[in-house]
Amino acid sequence: MGGNHVEPNEGCVGHAGHRNVGNALGNGRDCGRTKAAIPKPQDKMAIGEDEVKRLLPLMDHDKDGKVSKQEFLRFMEAEFDMLDKKKEGKLDIREQTQPPPPPIRGFRK
Repeated sequence: MGGNHVEPNEGCVGHAGHRNVGNALGNGRDCGRTKAAIPKPQDKMAIGEDEVKRLLPLMDHDKDGKVSKQEFLRFMEAEFDMLDKKKEGKLDIREQTQPPPPPIRGFRK
């Protein structure tokens, strides 16, 4: 299933450099600037599979070289909590996929 399939937002980096698992979560590219095609139901699992595999070392909390379901879910819960800035227990897809606002330029003396 991995193959050469590339999603439009593949390689996006989220808040504070965390990789966005939800967008085939990835390489410093700006997410959300192009309209992503809606994946077919059979492709949904393959979309982020490679990125999730790259995140496995970060999920290995006890550093035993294996990721338990508990470690996996703990990592994903922490990612969710980081993205849920309003602490509503929900993620607004539109808010999460909007490009970041332009930087505010400082005043020069």
